[in-house]
Amino acid sequence: MNGLDIEPGEWTSGSTDTLKLSLALPDKLLKFQPLFTYPIFGESEQIFGYKGLSIDLAFDCKSLKTLLVVKYKEKLSKDVKNIEDIMSKFLNKGDYIINSESKWIESIENEEKESGFELPIDKIVNEYERDGKKYKVYKFEDLYNEESIGHKLLKRSQIFTLLFIEGGSYIDLKDKRWGGYFIYESNSDKDVFIGFVTYYKYWKFINSKEFDNNTEGYPYRGRISQIVILPPFQGKGHGIEIYKIITNEWIKDFKCYEITIEDPNEAMDEIRDRIDLQRLMDGNSSESLKLTKRQNDRIMEMMELRKGGENSKELKKMIFTRVYRNHADSLIEMKLSIDDIKSKLEEVYGKVVEGYQIVINQCISSNKRKEIV
Repeated sequence: MNGLDIEPGEWTSGSTDTLKLSLALPDKLLKFQPLFTYPIFGESEQIFGYKGLSIDLAFDCKSLKTLLVVKYKEKLSKDVKNIEDIMSKFLNKGDYIINSESKWIESIENEEKESGFELPIDKIVNEYERDGKKYKVYKFEDLYNEESIGHKLLKRSQIFTLLFIEGGSYIDLKDKRWGGYFIYESNSDKDVFIGFVTYYKYWKFINSKEFDNNTEGYPYRGRISQIVILPPFQGKGHGIEIYKIITNEWIKDFKCYEITIEDPNEAMDEIRDRIDLQRLMDGNSSESLKLTKRQNDRIMEMMELRKGGENSKELKKMIFTRVYRNHADSLIEMKLSIDDIKSKLEEVYGKVVEGYQIVINQCISSNKRKEIV
């Protein structure tokens, strides 16, 4: 190629290894790796045409002001795609620094001096403690407002959606129904961003003219959309805390009639199951929790398992009915016999009960810890 003696793979980098992320605290850098880079670099997650390539994205721990540093030993040709141009499509336009740490630090300091970035106290909706550390949760209902801190925060942090959520994408900030929660660790030197959640409200209306004049007066379905907790802070219960905070708010809001989650992964399903089941065990009714029908059915099945055990005939009937109802079309297309269908349902039943038992045990363990305290 171009008369050069190139060994296979010599000019190709795996972008999940090449792209490095860091959060800049006053005294150190928290470094971590992305889970996905295909939204930026393509399905193969490969970057061709560079030797010794490294891409660093650093974020100020409070304002998330961004620094992009691109380094490489050699470039194959002038026709190779420019890394800065590729990355610029996914960063907040005019709001990041390229290849100059000193200018990046200066821009952070200037923004602080000019009060261009300050976390508003009146946006704090909750505070909690984990492992001896305190955290604040800020809520912004005006993400569409380009002058708001919430808008600025999301524009700077939204690239994490691509890097840590399978199939994640940027939200439409012109749509006023989007809102967001941002979680910070309280620190005497400088508060530290640890993650964010976006949510969306689907309005339920009958008369369109009345609705257009007064959307706030109408009931809505609350949907938790994107949840990102940065890797250095994962596994410490922040997902549980933020889910409780958001859903507690919607449970108390008489206008909210249903709570949903957009494409939850396995970890999010586990959090939701654990909190919803705990609320029922604490004496709340399923109606007050505003669960979707599927989630309500599953939580009722867990309650039956806890009461009657895995050999409960009622439990088996509940799970068989739900699973068959949800997969009837595919089972019919497979042209299975009645015995084969029963066999598959038995197999699913065993896996479902096993998963439920884990959630139940977590709730029981949590209650015992509360009693000890």
